[in-house]
Amino acid sequence: MKTSRNEKQSVSAVDHSGHRKRLRKRAAMEGIAHFEPHNLLELLLFYPIPRADTNDTAHRLLDTFGSFSAVLDASCEDLKRVHGVGAETAQFLTMLPEVFRIYLKDKEDSPKKMKHVEEITQVLMPLFVGQKREVLYMVCLQAGNTIGKCIEIAEGSGTEVALQTRRIVSAAILSECVGVVLAHNHPSGQAKASNADYAATAHIANVLNAVDIPLIEHFVFADGRFTALSTDSRFVPFFGSAFRTIAKIPDMDMR
Repeated sequence: MKTSRNEKQSVSAVDHSGHRKRLRKRAAMEGIAHFEPHNLLELLLFYPIPRADTNDTAHRLLDTFGSFSAVLDASCEDLKRVHGVGAETAQFLTMLPEVFRIYLKDKEDSPKKMKHVEEITQVLMPLFVGQKREVLYMVCLQAGNTIGKCIEIAEGSGTEVALQTRRIVSAAILSECVGVVLAHNHPSGQAKASNADYAATAHIANVLNAVDIPLIEHFVFADGRFTALSTDSRFVPFFGSAFRTIAKIPDMDMR
């Protein structure tokens, strides 16, 4: 007996509905830590795509971009070129890295005591996840070896951050901090100080010193790594000693 087109569509819809329920139940019972990338992406696509089959779309996205993280790092325009991905789905996927950054920053915003300066990198590293632009942050250090506010100072156009010394000094004074740590990223992938970094660090350190607030450290992040500029002999004169319980911080791989 032949099955009509409408009957085939009905069976497919029932099967797909059951698959969604099974995948959601698995996520609720097991968590998603052990999900394969296509299963995790398929689950996420349930939300912007409430009825259609997302399994094939998930596989197409992974085949196109190569990995789960690359899918989330892709632009809206590139995502929309994949069959099954509309404007709303593309916007949903591109928002996820920013949501992760906001979550991690909010989680770390409460005061936290530290023993060593490099502990601040645990607060800073998540802020640069998936960043395609150069961003400058400052961390306000409070009395009692406490990490205070982490403030975004400037965002560049892709390779450069505008120097905003006045904002750094103003934020440092308003927070009544006893020291400042700066951090920025190099989207190019090189966690090394440039000549521009040298000039900016020297200028900021001198202005902060004028209001009796020492610059403690300046970190450069790139591709899961960071470098502490205090390890470069050119920068040593610019950094204060408060909160520094170790003399040098090596170039470390945080991946």
